[in-house]
Amino acid sequence: MMQEIADAMTHLEQDRNATPTELRKAGRLRNKLVSLIAGEYRRNGLSYCQAKRLAVGDYHAARIKFLNHKPWKTLRHELSHKAHTYVSTQRLAAEMKLGERDIFEKSYNGKGICSADTVELDHAANLWQSSLSVKDANGEEKVLFQGIRHGVLSPYGLPAGSEQRTSGALNRAKEVVATALYSQNDLMTRALEGEVVPLRLVSTSLLTPTSVAGKEKAMLRDQMAAWKTLCDPLKQPLEICVHDHEGNIKTVQVALSVAALNFGVNEAALTRIRYLDLLLL
Repeated sequence: MMQEIADAMTHLEQDRNATPTELRKAGRLRNKLVSLIAGEYRRNGLSYCQAKRLAVGDYHAARIKFLNHKPWKTLRHELSHKAHTYVSTQRLAAEMKLGERDIFEKSYNGKGICSADTVELDHAANLWQSSLSVKDANGEEKVLFQGIRHGVLSPYGLPAGSEQRTSGALNRAKEVVATALYSQNDLMTRALEGEVVPLRLVSTSLLTPTSVAGKEKAMLRDQMAAWKTLCDPLKQPLEICVHDHEGNIKTVQVALSVAALNFGVNEAALTRIRYLDLLLL
């Protein structure tokens, strides 16, 4: 069975969407692998339900580890429309650099954190800088749009209300702030020179904060609490640590202001019940 998985992986091409056939085959291989792991647990005396639960957990943990330890590289694609050439760029956190290493207090080491990792304390999940540019007649690029994308700031796999979960959300939020500073060269330069720089952000999340099902209400509460803590007027200017052009750790100061918004993303989010849930956050 392991050879079957290896053969399937050998023929995969990167930088494209998986085909429906490939997705179905991956699902079948996943089920076979979980069954194989569960079989080993059964041979050690566990019940079917216990073995299956542990096998699914092992598979999930291995999948997260595999994704987190892959090289996370910048994605860049060109597209043409009405005689113009547009460039879409997604710069991953691991490649946000002023010098040889990334800017963050704790380095990504060329890797990343996938959104399935719900217990990560140091890094934001799926953090990247998106931009859309258009090329002029000389091939120079003019930025039309630039934004930052990240997963929910809450490490919601940790116990609710725990100190770890609170500090993890703060660490993730600080990385978003560092990314925003990196996105504005002038502000980053001034901050590294010791100036307190103003930084105004709009945070738009797409969560459905319902108490009926799911964990998104708690996730959103954690995220909002992190922004509120970082923007506390009594704690301004906010200090964050970044690495400069020479790889030295520097503490920079920002006067942070965040307008945090949330929009539910399913049909139920538009009902009165979900609206009342949002008011109770």
